[in-house]
Amino acid sequence: MKKIIYIAIIITNLLNISCRSEIDDIFDDSAANRMNAALKEYRAILEDAPNGWIMEYFAGADDTFYGGCNMIFTFDKNGETTVLCELDVNDPDVSLYQLVANEGPVLTFDTKNKWLHYFSNPSLSPPSGYDGDYEFVFTDVTLEKIILTGKKNRRKIILTRLDKEVDHKEYLEKIIKVEREAVVEIPYFEILSNNQVLGELYIDTEFYDFRFSIGESASTRSGIFAPEGCRLYEPININGVDYQSFKWDAEKLQFVSIGQEGTEIVLQGRIPEGYRNYESLLGEYNSEFINYSSALVSRTITLVPDREAISYKIKGFGGITAVDLPIRFDKRNGKLYFQTGDYVGDLDGDLPLFLLAWKGGGSLDTNSGVVYTGEEDVSAEKLTFKFVPSHASSGQVGMLVVGVDGGYSLIHANLVFKDLVLVKK
Repeated sequence: MKKIIYIAIIITNLLNISCRSEIDDIFDDSAANRMNAALKEYRAILEDAPNGWIMEYFAGADDTFYGGCNMIFTFDKNGETTVLCELDVNDPDVSLYQLVANEGPVLTFDTKNKWLHYFSNPSLSPPSGYDGDYEFVFTDVTLEKIILTGKKNRRKIILTRLDKEVDHKEYLEKIIKVEREAVVEIPYFEILSNNQVLGELYIDTEFYDFRFSIGESASTRSGIFAPEGCRLYEPININGVDYQSFKWDAEKLQFVSIGQEGTEIVLQGRIPEGYRNYESLLGEYNSEFINYSSALVSRTITLVPDREAISYKIKGFGGITAVDLPIRFDKRNGKLYFQTGDYVGDLDGDLPLFLLAWKGGGSLDTNSGVVYTGEEDVSAEKLTFKFVPSHASSGQVGMLVVGVDGGYSLIHANLVFKDLVLVKK
């Protein structure tokens, strides 16, 4: 009798193991089939847009630092994608792509793409790069719009199908036009509701983040531009109402947004009287400063464009022709300033040079918050900037250029300066 019971138990266990194995195989096979079907379907949707997709790309780990960038992707059936970016509308780049199973269906790029990897690769400025993604998980897919999620940073990336009559270059140029009108040429915006000033908005020209200041509160949002205006990555709440999309009016120099309750917010561009824009500060200047040896140095220098509405290069400073100093443009106030930590260039191709704060003698300060600002002398006949240290109380007297190679090394006495004065010729 016991033998019969044992045999029955063994048979039952074997049947359970067999059934469980069969069930697992069925479910595994079904999941694999579903994944393969999704990969095939999503790839077909990407390829079945002959005029490509506009990608609203956001780098970084949150929505408070980097603004978005527009890129147009065209996917072909041979596994190649052509990417055109608003950073240079005359320079498309081609790379390989594929769809793989990893945390769900994933769009990945097998070879380096100049534009996509521009945001993900480390660099000297910023040192860690822009912390962008180049692998994206499919979140929601339709024939007209695809929502992706960055695999590393979890930022939402939107692909929108372009109509066949859209010219890629012209489309991006319309976006650039809005950016120039609203960001490059306008120092700041007033936030208006029913013609009442609620606060101020500053759009940064380097990272294109939107910095709102309303009453006692301040908040920052990533934003991205479009031919008709701009959109915030996350809405901004003003007086209890969320606002996210803004339409641009070039004639009135304003953005307008309608909230869910039908309320209207106006971002009114302001250009103060006597404001000095980026282009007005280009050109030749007579310069004077005290160098490392306490000697008075006089030079003719030239401010040439570097990054528009962000920075210039100074040619001829200190008579060192191999070194062009970076100097920044304060768009909000129409001023010039030197920024601690800015990369100057490589001396002789191998020694990286950086701009740091000088505290006198051989002392320096690497704090990135230390700047050296040119204050305009309004009493002078010609445009004159007299530079003052932001941290004089902690010993800062000026700026210096050092080589960084396991330590800091001074390059030339004339690349250490204080009491700088620039007079426009």
